[in-house]
Amino acid sequence: MKKLVIALLLCAVIAGLTVTPVMGAKSPKLTFTTDLLCDGNLCEGSFNGGFKVPTEGQAGYEFMHVLTLSDPVAVPGLKPHVQFPFYLKSNPVQQARLVSYFQAKNWPVEWFELICDEIEGESPFFYVEYKCGTCYLVDGFTGDDGVKIDDDYPEGNYFYTGTLIAKGVAEGVDGPTLDVTVTLKVRR
Repeated sequence: MKKLVIALLLCAVIAGLTVTPVMGAKSPKLTFTTDLLCDGNLCEGSFNGGFKVPTEGQAGYEFMHVLTLSDPVAVPGLKPHVQFPFYLKSNPVQQARLVSYFQAKNWPVEWFELICDEIEGESPFFYVEYKCGTCYLVDGFTGDDGVKIDDDYPEGNYFYTGTLIAKGVAEGVDGPTLDVTVTLKVRR
């Protein structure tokens, strides 16, 4: 029976058909690992346990930090040319602290409304994007490569959730998905 199934699958592949074996076969899983850099320096922590983002509490644009991925590996590879959104999952107390923090910056109304949408989890805080053979963090606020964090950003643990999708075996077919929670631990 096993030889018959293998022979049928081989014939289907040769004929150009897409076949999903069911009999006891395990579906492939997507795995993703990465380190995180803050201003080019490796952040303490891990993808599973959270990354520590060191800050000193200095206000001003010149003290902004840029977070990027380092050595990201997705097996199988991620679906190319897609920005996978990650949303902040915060409690009401944390939301109130962040709204007060950004309100004190006296930003233009459009900017403040956009950051409030991110704080409330209605707009992505950042994206993971696979392009040109590697993964990038893309800032949800600016659209720039790298996520920007102010040095005086309120301390705390911030949880961002999203779903990564692997490239499929054929055009128009998605691969397996992976639900991900990224934890940033802002510390001084």
